[in-house]
Amino acid sequence: MPTSVRLVCTERTEYNQEQAGSALCYRPAMAAQNTRHVDQFIEQLGRLAEGEGLSRTAGRMMALLIVAGRPLEIDDFARRLKVSRASVSTNGRVLQSLKIAERVSQSGSRRDYLRISGDPSRALLTLGLQRMRSMHLAISEIRLALRGKQSEATVARLRRMAKLYDAAIAQMEGVLRKWSSLAARDGAHPRSPP
Repeated sequence: MPTSVRLVCTERTEYNQEQAGSALCYRPAMAAQNTRHVDQFIEQLGRLAEGEGLSRTAGRMMALLIVAGRPLEIDDFARRLKVSRASVSTNGRVLQSLKIAERVSQSGSRRDYLRISGDPSRALLTLGLQRMRSMHLAISEIRLALRGKQSEATVARLRRMAKLYDAAIAQMEGVLRKWSSLAARDGAHPRSPP
């Protein structure tokens, strides 16, 4: 059974040595159970990001930024997620292009850091809405192209799919409007400290 040895990180936070392989120094003395929950969260967001057309690494990086509570540099991501620095760099640019993360610098350091942008939830909802609109467009185009040339069953199937996407898009637009209204009422979205 591993012994628990206290280590002090450069940011004056502590963690147990037995957690060192899976924890960054971003949380003071995380209990093993909390580390397990954080690990599960990171992996879940990785899998969910794949469903939204992103890479698993991009989703895992986003999750790590959410729980870290501070900007992270490339080496932090690479070490914690066990991926290459090149992969971190590439996926960091993807997160920046989606306005999920932003590049920042810290005084006294020449390194670049990433931090979570104002509202990653809105960015992900918007991405999902774009994907729905793309599917709706594809359905509309095939309906026009096949007009009068397909069986009634195919026409009905495509009509039902179009109606589903019409309803889903309208609902998602409503969710985004409501979210924007709540955010405006509650003030700015929290950011990681610079």
